[in-house]
Amino acid sequence: MSRKSKPIHRYDEQTKQKNFAPLMYAGAAVLAITAVILLAVFLVRFFGVVHLTSDTEGSTLTDGKNGITYSLAPMSYTADLYTEKVYAKYGDTEYYRLYYKDSTGNTVLGDPKEMIGTKNEFGVIDIYIAEGIVLPTLEEFEASKALICAEEMISYAVDALSKEETEQAISLFFGNESCDYPSNIDNDSVLSIYFASGKYPFLQYNIRYFETKDGERYFYDRVTSRCVNIGDEMSGIFN
Repeated sequence: MSRKSKPIHRYDEQTKQKNFAPLMYAGAAVLAITAVILLAVFLVRFFGVVHLTSDTEGSTLTDGKNGITYSLAPMSYTADLYTEKVYAKYGDTEYYRLYYKDSTGNTVLGDPKEMIGTKNEFGVIDIYIAEGIVLPTLEEFEASKALICAEEMISYAVDALSKEETEQAISLFFGNESCDYPSNIDNDSVLSIYFASGKYPFLQYNIRYFETKDGERYFYDRVTSRCVNIGDEMSGIFN
C-alpha cells in the first residue's frame, strides 16, 4: 500500500516579513525609548550638576564653567544644606546649596556662586566660599539667637538661648580678658554654641563651652584661639 506524503508548508520571504514586521517595529521602539531614557538620565546626572576640579585635593575648588574658585571656610562657620538636590560634585563628594527657613516656613536657597557646602558621613559640614566673599567675624555677625548642642558621634541640640541670653554670651566672650587654653578640661562638659543671625541667615557661627576639672568655665573659639573665663555667669544655662 502506498502512503501519500503529507504536504510540507514553507513560508516565502514575503510572508516572513509580513508576520515578523510588527515585532521588529515594537522591538525597535522599545530600544529607542530605552536609549532616550538612558540618555536623559546621563544628561541629568552629568550636566545637571556642576563638575568641580581641584589642584589642592579639595581645600580649594574650581568651577570652570562659571569661573568661580571656592575656598574652605574656617571651621567656626557652618550652615544648613539643601540635600534634596546635588548642586556640584568633585570626585565622589557632593556639594549642596545653603538654605534657611523664613518666618513663614518657606525654604530660601542661597546663591551657589557665593557659598556651597558638603557633609561627611559623621554629619560634619564644611562650607566653601567663593573668591571675593568676606565672612563676618562673630562681632560683625549680629547674632540674635543660639542653639546649644552636645557633640558626641553626632551633634544634637540640648538647649537654646534667647536674644537677651545670646547677647549676654557674646558680651562675655568679647568683654572678658583672653586667657591661656586650660589643660585640665572635663571632656564630658564640652558643648557647642551655634549663633544665628538675621543679617546672615544662611550661616551659623560656632564657639565651644567647656569646664575644667576644678570647676572653671570657659568660652573658646577654635579659629581665632580666643579663650575666656566666664566665671559664674550664665551658670543656670551651662551646667
